[in-house]
Amino acid sequence: MKLITTIDEIQESIPVLFTSSIDRVKPFIGSAERNFLLAVLGRDQYQVLVDAYNEADHNADSIADEEIKEAVKISQRIISNLGYLTGLPVLNVNFSDSGITVTSNAETKQAFKWQVDEVKASIQELGFTAIEELLIYMEEYAPDKFPEYLNSTNYLKHQEYLIRSAAEFSENFNIGGSRYIFKTLSYLMKRVEEQIVKKLYSPAFFESLKSGDLSGKKLELVTDYIAPGIALLTGAKAVVERVITFKNGVAAVNIDGNYDSEKNNMSATREQVTLAVDQLNTDGNAFLQGGLQFILDNVSDFPGFEPIVPRKKRNLPNSSDKGIYAA
Repeated sequence: MKLITTIDEIQESIPVLFTSSIDRVKPFIGSAERNFLLAVLGRDQYQVLVDAYNEADHNADSIADEEIKEAVKISQRIISNLGYLTGLPVLNVNFSDSGITVTSNAETKQAFKWQVDEVKASIQELGFTAIEELLIYMEEYAPDKFPEYLNSTNYLKHQEYLIRSAAEFSENFNIGGSRYIFKTLSYLMKRVEEQIVKKLYSPAFFESLKSGDLSGKKLELVTDYIAPGIALLTGAKAVVERVITFKNGVAAVNIDGNYDSEKNNMSATREQVTLAVDQLNTDGNAFLQGGLQFILDNVSDFPGFEPIVPRKKRNLPNSSDKGIYAA
């Protein structure tokens, strides 16, 4: 826990009691720093913020550089909200020799489950909104102040993919333009490119589409066919692997985990999810196949394209003597 040291700093983001102990929440704040902030910023940029905070005697308002100060204060909102979100189940109970208990008396009663759920949803929204605010601030409003982030593997790896921005991804699969969700989905997007797209279009041709500025038919191929296919198939994998959930038709990070998702998953909901995944896969594959047809219809505009001939399956005769049975 390096960017928050007092309960007062947490209270600027979330209304915890003044009597709360920083030691009690420290494990959850530290976890949020590692799992969310460090994962987004990269180690070098994270360390720059930590150093500035330490040099200011653990007082963000005393940081001289205005841009770094703003980044630290946004970071504190991230880890305060997401730290408490992680810690709510534990902070709500007491541990003793007699087991796990909750405190309830005439003055303070336990909140109903629906109230707890609404609080969790609100805290989660505040935390992830702060992540978006930090990313936008570093990338658009003060990029010269954050070279460590803009030169980090965390940031540059997205330039390796065909779809390189959250806005472009959202044009085909609605993630609300979220930079954080786009980063979260990147490993799935890479899998789609490697396992599906390259096998359809050939590795060399696909890589040529990712290098340089596109125009004409090549730009049309990418914009109208390949990019939508990649986004939809990535979305399907994200739903299956429970990386995301949906709120009002927009993809959101699934932070509840598999246990809560399964516990609250009605059979009808499972059926709806299955139908959604099937539809995403069907539409995604249709876009990619449409792209192949588009190339064939405009073959003179794609001189580097060579169709991949699928391997012919070997026909093995059935033989009871040799134990070979081919369907």
